[in-house]
Amino acid sequence: MTEEEFPQDVRVRLGRIAREWAQSHGDPFPGSIRMVRTTRAQASGFLNPGVTSEDVVCYFVVVEGSFVIPRSPRNSPQTGTWVALFIDPAYMVVDGHSLRPAEGIPARPLETLGTVCLL
Repeated sequence: MTEEEFPQDVRVRLGRIAREWAQSHGDPFPGSIRMVRTTRAQASGFLNPGVTSEDVVCYFVVVEGSFVIPRSPRNSPQTGTWVALFIDPAYMVVDGHSLRPAEGIPARPLETLGTVCLL
């Protein structure tokens, strides 16, 4: 699938979802937003080699910024500069994420999962 093959309405919606997630987690102006259509199994293996998941299609959207996920008052918030969002293509909702600090970003290029589209 080439970047031009991703329908415009899908790209717009995924971009909006990613920006809303970023804003609600501390960064109203995230940097790069990229997506690839892949499977949860491939995306999970990308994040954690050797880990498997369901072999169902998803949009894997990577956002760079400065994010904070609050936790209970006794635990410090989770922070990171890179987040991967799993978005269900049927419902267009985030149904999983992986927030990473700079040193936890996967070394493999996102393109190993398929055609990458900038949002």
